[in-house]
Amino acid sequence: MQVERILTGHEQTITSISWSQQDPSHLASVGADGSLLVWDIDKEKIIAKRKLPAFPLICEFSPLEDDLIATIVDTGAIELYHVASDKLDKIASHEGARLVRWNAFTHGRLAFATKTGLVGFYNLKTKKTIKITGEHPTVPVEDIQWDPNSQEYLIACWKDGSMSLINSEDGNEITKFEKQGPLTCICWFKNVPGGFVTCNDKVSTIKIWNVSKKTPLSTIKVGGAPILNLINLVNTTYGKDGFLISFRDGSVGVYNYAKKIY
Repeated sequence: MQVERILTGHEQTITSISWSQQDPSHLASVGADGSLLVWDIDKEKIIAKRKLPAFPLICEFSPLEDDLIATIVDTGAIELYHVASDKLDKIASHEGARLVRWNAFTHGRLAFATKTGLVGFYNLKTKKTIKITGEHPTVPVEDIQWDPNSQEYLIACWKDGSMSLINSEDGNEITKFEKQGPLTCICWFKNVPGGFVTCNDKVSTIKIWNVSKKTPLSTIKVGGAPILNLINLVNTTYGKDGFLISFRDGSVGVYNYAKKIY
């Protein structure tokens, strides 16, 4: 491993970065100095810069537009930055806003979630916002993930172990899954319709699910430490059958779910 480039622009710590899926040379970053920067990595220069209204927590490029970036700041404001016009639009504001996920099929559709148990959906075209809450409004949302094979469906999980499949069009809960203890991460299978996996940061096991059933299909022990995160490995030597797993002790591993090998 070697350093390819060192880019300087933020005056304080960088808090989030996001690559453009439309232009692999474009990278967005936000920092503790309150700025949002968009970089052209190949040319090693800043192509857009915007001062945000508060401390930035997250930035996320739309997967379908190279001109649209979602941001969350510590006041709870969720905003969309239009790179070409340098325009910043607030679409919502909720205490404890912590997650934002773009839909990969529909332009301008995103989901957001908060530490106070709220999941919301926003459509840039219609300007419509839909909000739902978990069983207990004080329980934080831990993760939200769009179904990679659907334009409307998303799974949300809460810190108390609650988990639901939700229709983003109307906010209706399609399936409420059986609680299996605290949850911290959801990851969909790319080549198994309705299949997904969950983990938490207390144990070294993953649970395999399908949206057709309310209980897990299996529980698998991996590694020797609690799990922090799961990433589906796409376009790698593992094809579409691998998960990268990061553990609390700093180790990482790969689980091949087709061969059931860790």
